[in-house]
Parts: sequence; structure tokens; C-alpha cells
Amino acid sequence: MPRRRQNIRRQRDGWRNRSYPTGMLHSPPTVYLDTQDYSRFGTVIEGRGSAETEGLYKQLVALADAGDATFACSMPIMSELLSYNDNLPGISDAKAQAVEALCQGHALKHPSRVVAIEMARVAYDQELVSVAPEERPHSNDYAWYPDIEDVFANLHDRIRAMKDEHINRASRLNRAARRMAQKQMRSFDPMTIVNEAAPEVAARFGFSEADAHASLGEFLQGRISSREGSRRMFATIARPTTFVQAYFLANDGDKSLPAWISGFGEQIAGALAKFQNMFAALPPLDDASRSSIKSLIARQASGFSTTFLNLAKDELPKLTMPTDLFEKMSRDTALVNKVPSASNAGKLLSSYIAQTVGLVGSASKVERSFGGDLMHAVYLPHVDLWRADRRFAHLAKLAVPGFKNKVVTRCTELPGAIEHLLRADKERHQ
Repeated sequence: MPRRRQNIRRQRDGWRNRSYPTGMLHSPPTVYLDTQDYSRFGTVIEGRGSAETEGLYKQLVALADAGDATFACSMPIMSELLSYNDNLPGISDAKAQAVEALCQGHALKHPSRVVAIEMARVAYDQELVSVAPEERPHSNDYAWYPDIEDVFANLHDRIRAMKDEHINRASRLNRAARRMAQKQMRSFDPMTIVNEAAPEVAARFGFSEADAHASLGEFLQGRISSREGSRRMFATIARPTTFVQAYFLANDGDKSLPAWISGFGEQIAGALAKFQNMFAALPPLDDASRSSIKSLIARQASGFSTTFLNLAKDELPKLTMPTDLFEKMSRDTALVNKVPSASNAGKLLSSYIAQTVGLVGSASKVERSFGGDLMHAVYLPHVDLWRADRRFAHLAKLAVPGFKNKVVTRCTELPGAIEHLLRADKERHQ
């Protein structure tokens, strides 16, 4: 028997023998791949991948094509995956093609939206609101991007400010001049504001000016809602290969990701580095001191969980939740800990800090990818199988053991893991 087939059989046997939750969240199971997986599959599309990687990629695509697994991308995946490499100009497009071949439109929504959906669900379960949230974290049309309804609301603010300015100016004029100013206001064309705003919006988010102009114009004319306008604009670049074209291949200048899709990881890495430097300056700690500090860090987890909820602060009202709900929930530690992504983030951060300062084993370096890893972990409660690199997968299993059976450490284990879930689900329904 060929070695690769033997390896796959061993991987499947390993999944047969491990414990697993009694039910899947979704049928077929939803799989969240690590960014590095898509990068490896991109090399297959470019013709540079190994035979083993190519075989695995074809297996997973076959599972997706057959409807036996749903692979979902996300904003963190898009932001990390499509970083431009001048030495390999075609790899971004190849990786995007791999995302499309596997995900086939499926995505998990923007992290801030997912946290808001979780909060709304907790609020309903705790009888803080009477209506359950209808929105779900999953999308089948690449809705991984943020909601930019505020951009549309800003149009009305601009028009209102312009009118107020004209009124204030007219109040200081004589009667004839006031009549002239009033006549100018009556003939004012709101599309003037659209003409001014469209280039700004296009430059900020990567849309074409024509698409930005069309959506903004439709909104001001009352034909679409602000949310539909946001969806329409991002839909023009949401498909992974289109996203590459919009940001990299069609741009001869800056090849970096725009601010709306990057930056969080760097902020987290900077904060962790300061924490590590503070501990490095301390004298050697005895066991009692180490235990005390470790307990202190663990207690701080709930504080970071509360801070993590800020991702959802502007999103909750868009889910028609009461305006005071965010403040009410964020002040209640018990409620904060019921929000899965926020609770997990606190536990992951405290465990990571303990590692980086040497309270658990020897001190390890702070990885700039940790902030991105926390964003990927937002989706852990919402998928059936979740991939991460070896270090973060190990951290997740230790820090949030309730989810450890979802964590897949090696990508080569996925076919066996998916098969195990499908078989177990079939047996439950017989």
C-alpha cells in the first residue's frame, strides 16, 4: 500500500479512537482552516506544491464539492492570506483561488459582528430582551467584510451641516440676499455630496469610484437602505480573487493592506512585549511568587474579556438590540463570561502571557501573529473543526478545554476528522 494512503488510514483511525462531542453544530460539518493551509494549497495551484499537499488539497476540494464539508473563510484569513509578496507576485492570486475552490462562497462574518450576535443571543437566553437574534455568524455569499452603514449616515450629516451653514450665513444677510440663499438651497442637488464622497470612500475601502457612486446615490435617493448599500459595495470585492485584483494586481503603488483590515495584531503584540519586558526586569521569583503572579494574570482574564466586547459596541444596535444593552452586559462579569468569544479571548490571553513571561515553562517569544490568532479564535465556537498552527492549537486546548476536541493540530488529520463526524452523525440518525 502506498505510504500516503497508509498515513491517511492511520490519521482516520486516530480520529475514530478519540472522544468527540455528541453532536455537530452543522450538517455537513463546518471547517475553519488555518491561513497557512490556504498558503500551502496556493503553492499547489502554482505548481510548486508537494505531492502530499496536492493529494490533501484534492481530497478536501472533493469533500467540499460533494457537500460533505463546508469550508468557511473570514476577515482574519483574508487579511493574512492575501498579504502581497513582491518575490512571489502570483501567490496571492493562487491562494485566493484555493479559498474559492474550498469555501465556494461560505464565510464567517466580521469578528465584531460575530461578537455582537453572541451578545444578542446571551441577552435573549438571560431574558434581557424578548426577541432572539435572527442573524447568524455564517454567510454563503462571502460576507466576511465589515458593515459600513456609518458611511451612508455620514452623507445625511454632510447635507445637514451644509444646510445649517447656509441658514446661519443667511441670517446675517439682508432680505434680498436671504432670498437668494434660500433659492440656492432649494435647487441644491444632493448628488453633489455623492460626487464628493465617492472618491473618498473608494480610496478608503478599495471600491471602484463607479460602484461607490452608484450605491451612495441609490441610498440618497431612498431606493436602498444604508445596510443594503454597505452590502452592495463590499459585494463588488468580497470574492477572494476579486479582492486580490482590487488591492494588489490593480494597484501599482502601495501593496499593503488598508487600515480597516489590519492593525489589531500589532496592537496586541506591542502590549504583550511591554508585559514581557516588565517581567524580565524582576528578580528571580520563588515558587510562591510565581504561583501568586500566575493567579493574578488568570484573574485579569475577565477584564480582558470585557475589553474584547468593545468589538461589538457599534454592532449591537444594528441587530435591533436596546441601546443600553452593551453597557448593561459589559458591567456584569457573569454575563461577559457567557459570551463565548470574549470568554475564550480572556483565557487565551492570560495563558499566553503566562507562557511568554516564563511562568509556564521557559519564556517564549511574543509572536506578532497572536492578535490575528485571537481573531481566528472568535470563530472556534461556531465551527465543527478548527485549524491553527501547532503553538496556538496547543494553547487553545489548554486554555479553553471545552473546545479542545474541535481543534485540529495537523491539516493532514482533516479528512479523517471530517469522515469521523459524518459517520457519527449518520449513526445518530439511524
